[in-house]
Amino acid sequence: GFNYRPGFDEVELGFIIGEPYWRKGYAYEVCSHLMEIGRSVYEFEKVQALVKKENVPSIHLLEKLGFCFAEEIILDGEVYQRYLA
Repeated sequence: GFNYRPGFDEVELGFIIGEPYWRKGYAYEVCSHLMEIGRSVYEFEKVQALVKKENVPSIHLLEKLGFCFAEEIILDGEVYQRYLA
């Protein structure tokens, strides 16, 4: 779903899916509808997503959703890749 993370201007798309449901297309289906709602109903101009660089499946999902790598950031002592759509 969407939330606002302190210190950032853009709304953030976040997702968690249980391992038994990986690679079945559910995350893409849900997130693509969320992005449509975010743009058409809530009029979000930009949406961010934070992901660890070793989380390759999530990065592929973000890219399939139209997100592009923006920068690497450190948040609470952890390194994240920041993507924007």
